Amino acid sequence: MADPPIDYAAPALTPVSDVRFRPVATLLLAATFAASAAAGVIGLIYADRLGGSAACLILTGVLSAAAILGFLARPQPAFGKAVVVVFLSACLSVWAFVQIRSGHDRLEAEILARAPAGPDDVVISVNSDDGAHLATWRIARIASTTSASLTAALTCYLIARKVRLARTIRRNNPTVT
Repeated sequence: MADPPIDYAAPALTPVSDVRFRPVATLLLAATFAASAAAGVIGLIYADRLGGSAACLILTGVLSAAAILGFLARPQPAFGKAVVVVFLSACLSVWAFVQIRSGHDRLEAEILARAPAGPDDVVISVNSDDGAHLATWRIARIASTTSASLTAALTCYLIARKVRLARTIRRNNPTVT
């Protein structure tokens, strides 16, 4: 008896899910994850200088990572849960930005109040204590701003995606109300 011929053709690929992210959405997810993780790391590194703002930055990083890796990286993404968690992360990012901006402005005012009267420019060395604190506040401000804007954009995208999926399900299955 002859052996059956060996078929070397690749098996047909079956999609894991009908719900796929387009390249732009994937880029938004990656950028949001990176920005929120960076904000969380900055919050951890500079927790002694940032105080309560550091806790907001850390929570932002943790919540964004949980939403992206926990709810959106599944074969069937859970958009509803992800919207809630990303929205909370966006709110925390905005609150962190407000706190950081306030702390930055307060420190800047203190430095200017101690500056000698005279020229309009005040030079502060980064090696000084005030310079290090001011640089820390500026880095945290950039991180919180980036994280807030990207988590807000991701929230809007997820809401739009959830609405579009609901419409598609309703259109394909008219018995669903």
